[in-house]
Amino acid sequence: MGMLCMYDTVQCGVYAMEQGDLAVRIRAGMRGFTVIELLVVVAIIGLLSSVIAVSVSGYRSRGRDTRRLEDVQQLRQALELYNSTSG
Repeated sequence: MGMLCMYDTVQCGVYAMEQGDLAVRIRAGMRGFTVIELLVVVAIIGLLSSVIAVSVSGYRSRGRDTRRLEDVQQLRQALELYNSTSG
């Protein structure tokens, strides 16, 4: 017979059992999450996703602005080159 769990039923609600039997310990002591805990987790995930979505949209608009500036500079260089060769 293996070692007994060091917790007893009076102190923490975990049944005395063999040490390797984790499934029985989980069923005996913890039943799951409460609705409040789940709602808090969902709210935190929603908040984080909205912050990330706002920051990503800002980066996308800055990227488009940078591309537009580069396009204008290339167009200006092309016109200067055309003007210098055509006279």
